[in-house]
Amino acid sequence: MLQESLIYKFIYNIYSYLGKIWPDSYIALIFRKVGSFFKAIFSGSHILDFVAREGIINRNYEGSLLFRLVDGLLNLPQRLLHPVYKKAETVFRESFLFRVLLLILDKLHLLLAGFIFIALIIPHDYWNNRYSTAVMAAILFLYFVKTIVEGRTGFQTGAFNVFLVLFLVSVTLAEVFSIMPGSSLRFLAFYLTCFMLVLLLIATIRTKKDMSEALAVIFAGMTAASLYGVYQQIIHVPVNPAWVDTSVNQGSMTRVYSFFENPNNFAEIILLFLPLYFAALFNTKNALMRLVYLALACPLFLSLVFTQTRIAWIAFVITGFVYLFFKEKRLIPVFILLGVVSIPFLPQSVIMRLRTITNVLDSSITTRLQVWQTVLPILKDYWFTGLGLGNETLLRVSKNYYIFVAKGSIPSHSHNLYLQLWIETGLPGILTFFAFLGTIVKKSIRSLYKNKRNVFVNNILIAGLSALMGTLAIGMAEHVWFYPRVMLFFWAVIGIMLAALNIGANELEQTSDGSVDVQAESNEEEEDVAV
Repeated sequence: MLQESLIYKFIYNIYSYLGKIWPDSYIALIFRKVGSFFKAIFSGSHILDFVAREGIINRNYEGSLLFRLVDGLLNLPQRLLHPVYKKAETVFRESFLFRVLLLILDKLHLLLAGFIFIALIIPHDYWNNRYSTAVMAAILFLYFVKTIVEGRTGFQTGAFNVFLVLFLVSVTLAEVFSIMPGSSLRFLAFYLTCFMLVLLLIATIRTKKDMSEALAVIFAGMTAASLYGVYQQIIHVPVNPAWVDTSVNQGSMTRVYSFFENPNNFAEIILLFLPLYFAALFNTKNALMRLVYLALACPLFLSLVFTQTRIAWIAFVITGFVYLFFKEKRLIPVFILLGVVSIPFLPQSVIMRLRTITNVLDSSITTRLQVWQTVLPILKDYWFTGLGLGNETLLRVSKNYYIFVAKGSIPSHSHNLYLQLWIETGLPGILTFFAFLGTIVKKSIRSLYKNKRNVFVNNILIAGLSALMGTLAIGMAEHVWFYPRVMLFFWAVIGIMLAALNIGANELEQTSDGSVDVQAESNEEEEDVAV
């Protein structure tokens, strides 16, 4: 069905043509020359060696005291209570409720995905961050029960690297030394919630089937939210004047926001999950399912346009380039061509918004410049310790810095993820965060090039990398974690990437033992897990 469509034939013909002319083209020749130049420069260098090898800290992590401490705490309930359970196992298994509990314990990955589904469709006015913490604590408790019952199932502590642990330690210290400990405690709870989500995604998504099932549930929620965004565009939902500078954006405009607080939040959430649709599309050989995934992704594209979020449009281009760079470089010219060709067909409101991207008179641009002028002196004074978690610490201190305050308002956040994180957690927080990001990107790229046979895992990693790069690009002009649900979904994508890396590492280890043929298993599961 998909192969018979005109769009498919058009893209396939261009792709085939590029495949024939690309090796002999001037562009390919330039790329090869540039690549050879840098290869000659870096060959045998410390820089190349640093990129290619596992870092010394991560290499020594599993033998460290910190690893033993974390692993001991996470797996302590299993080690203490599993022998007790075994003695009473017969009594437990005779209980109907216990048998129901066993069924639930076997599908914890679906419970997690179900929670993300609900978080995607609950309207902003009905959302409370305490829901996230309560649900994560409950599912974590259930997983502890699972480890106690099964005995052999525990937390694979090595699956999340040392810098994630150190980042959590830095966040905790930011609460301890906060200028407003009571206020920061609320934000620490949400950081812990996100950490629990990452931990549980790694622990419960152990196979490709688990991954596909979880993603299918998440897609249902994301598509539902996007369909509601399209509906808002159809009915021309009123736009909040705070979202648009009417002096440079003339005429009527609608900015959709779906179930979230504002259009920027919605656009950021779309960019986090959109690449995963294409990972699922390429992970199935079923033409009908590929068409389904493509159809499910269409409302996300439309809603991204209808949010009228300019920085998200730029980030989408970055996301697309990163995705195609790792997936199929020959399609980059097609991506550029489609972008250029689509311009005449864009709505007038979109054209108008694009024209204002570099307009320094736009209040959204001038406001950011004024906020940064205020925040940078604060950062200069608190660069090492930070102020403490949460935007309320910045609100309190910024009253003493009059660059922006003199204009009649106080910045609630820094409009930059990295500045905000540095101001809140100090130098230890920002350094461990960048170290963690660098490690997960490095591990993903190493997996793409060293474990090429595991196509399923690599498709997930490519989607995760592109989503991460797009969101981090937005972070240059937005504090993307200011809206807690965006922060939650950001760490959900991190958890999915780490789970994929764990699946790939486990399969590679089994293959080296001669027990599993990853390619054969991958071919079989591509058919079986196409949900």
